[in-house]
Amino acid sequence: MATANLFKHTVQHDPANINKAREYSEDQEMHYLGLYYRDQTAPRYDLYGAHNMGATPEQKLRVLEEEFDKFAV
Repeated sequence: MATANLFKHTVQHDPANINKAREYSEDQEMHYLGLYYRDQTAPRYDLYGAHNMGATPEQKLRVLEEEFDKFAV
């Protein structure tokens, strides 16, 4: 079933247009669902992120716990 059949109001826009994305996100009258903004040229975390650092899950957990301990009350 097409999205247009499920939702009464559908809007098509260029997700590279950050200004239009801001307009949708600030609209107090409508609640929009979907992709507001996407920058295809931005670096992707999944291509260079923590999984590429060579650390084991245990090492990552230890580092996270050390960082969280700094904020413990």
